[in-house]
Amino acid sequence: MKIYRKFFYVKFILLHLTMNLFVIFLSSFLYGLPQTTPIPPHDFHTSIAEIEYNPKSRAFEVSLRVFIDDFEKALSGISGKKEALDETNKHEKLIMQYLQQKFYIINKRGKKKAMTLIGKEFKVDAMWLYIEIPYRESLRKAKFNNSILMEHFDDQVNIVNLKYKGKKESFIFRKNNPREPITVGR
Repeated sequence: MKIYRKFFYVKFILLHLTMNLFVIFLSSFLYGLPQTTPIPPHDFHTSIAEIEYNPKSRAFEVSLRVFIDDFEKALSGISGKKEALDETNKHEKLIMQYLQQKFYIINKRGKKKAMTLIGKEFKVDAMWLYIEIPYRESLRKAKFNNSILMEHFDDQVNIVNLKYKGKKESFIFRKNNPREPITVGR
């Protein structure tokens, strides 16, 4: 009886692993192919940033979601040619140039804080950008600027959810209001 249970357990594990590998293979095959049909346009223009302060590294860890087609339009505006984002690193410099102009933290002395693009991830019609912003000073009188895509869309709304030392604060940025003071750290 014990041998039968072990056999059944091993068979179950192997079946489970095989199914997982098949799903991974199939999804990587399907999503790895070049798109043959364009992503349908969307009726709203928004970005969402989840920002959490890491006290160990003394940095803000940012996950920023944007629609791929909108972001390609913004990058094309900088480069002067049509840009098509992909998994390679060939757009990193252009992405950083855009982010440094549109998405940043300003300290109390009015200085933009440096940032590093850690990576990016594609999800159907959106992409996640992962950014780190070192911040080793008080948030008193600091501000967020988030004017991503506002130069292209009058209805663009950018949402930032901030977690800082156990406190949460949310911001909504619009074309007429691309900068907000940070109050959570006071």
